[in-house]
Amino acid sequence: MEIIDNHRSTELRKKYIGSFINTHSAIYIQYISKLTQYKDGLCYQGYLWDCFVDANNISEKECLRQLTKFTYFWVFWDIHSCENILIPNYWKYPKTAVLCMDYEEYLKLAPTLPEDIYFFDETFKWSIALTHEFVGSNRFCYFAHSVCESKVDQSIQ
Repeated sequence: MEIIDNHRSTELRKKYIGSFINTHSAIYIQYISKLTQYKDGLCYQGYLWDCFVDANNISEKECLRQLTKFTYFWVFWDIHSCENILIPNYWKYPKTAVLCMDYEEYLKLAPTLPEDIYFFDETFKWSIALTHEFVGSNRFCYFAHSVCESKVDQSIQ
């Protein structure tokens, strides 16, 4: 596993948002685009997965099966404040970090990652989001296509 440097992490997050997120949605505008200063830095309150342009709800098992197809992928999470998360020692990695790992590393590191996480690779054609939400006993997860690739190449799924 590699923690991507701060400058590159910022670039990857920007490209991710441009590839998958509806930045004109009310949720994005109100809860994500406006950063608030907290004691632990600038943070937002929303979830990027609420703003996907083109996403399908799929099972957690299917999400994880999809990840096995890739040599490596990037992982990041929403930038939330410790003031709004009541779980002690929640952040095991820098809050704005992007991690690069393979599937086996993910399985080992999963317990150290935040609940809401986003996966993607260098193609920016697909993203998987695991959320903290459950419907019954099933974790709410998404498979998203990029804005440019939307519905064009679904061979990944």
